[in-house]
Amino acid sequence: MNQQSLLQTVALQLGRKKVSIQDRFYEDLEAESIDMASLIVNIEEQTGLFIPEEALPGFKTIEDLHNYIQSHLNP
Repeated sequence: MNQQSLLQTVALQLGRKKVSIQDRFYEDLEAESIDMASLIVNIEEQTGLFIPEEALPGFKTIEDLHNYIQSHLNP
């Protein structure tokens, strides 16, 4: 999943017109835990990557999530 497709997925999932890679999920995008769970499921479906629940607290920004996806899809 490239950066642009992740940004589009996050924007659609969180009902935002535009997001940036530096946006923080909770502070800037006002995501709630249910939003994050839905987002992760969506990403898992798109990529085939399993993201364990324990990893969620590490995703402060969209970039954190992008880096995680890239490092686990392309070890």
